[in-house]
Amino acid sequence: MSLWVFLTYSFLGFLLELGYAYLTHSSKPDRKCLLVLPLCPVYGLAALGIVALPGGIANDPLLLFLCGGGVAVAAEYAVGFFTRHALGVDFWDYSDIKGNVDGLICPLFALFWGALAVAGRLWLHPLLAPHLAALPGWLGGAAAAALAADFVASNLLLRRRRNAACLRWYDAFLQPL
Repeated sequence: MSLWVFLTYSFLGFLLELGYAYLTHSSKPDRKCLLVLPLCPVYGLAALGIVALPGGIANDPLLLFLCGGGVAVAAEYAVGFFTRHALGVDFWDYSDIKGNVDGLICPLFALFWGALAVAGRLWLHPLLAPHLAALPGWLGGAAAAALAADFVASNLLLRRRRNAACLRWYDAFLQPL
């Protein structure tokens, strides 16, 4: 089920990022990170960590806010560090926000991560988990193969171009009619 948690929350994160970029008129709508697929792996990795938190933390909203937010911030920093140093690409930049660390994490978005951790673990995940568990095993193998192929292709694109714009297949959908 871990693969489905990763994929589901990565996709939901992609939608959240598109919405955020649209509402804030962001000049960087491509913060989905490594993948050509409509996925934002930061959210998938964060969700895996948050879902794995022990019950004592997961059942206490304050502890979940703090620990879940911490897990998500760690995932955000790790992915940002990897993309910056291994691929030469920054997908987000918090340099202009007070208290940031290397422009990759900041206190303001740590608060958002904490709120997402609580909402995701206490309300969303209990609704999704039974559906994810019911998916057939063969479908997981196909999804893993597609994800692996996309990861390799996206890494090659990013290493060669050193520009996240090479992943923006969805730009045409964001243009006004």
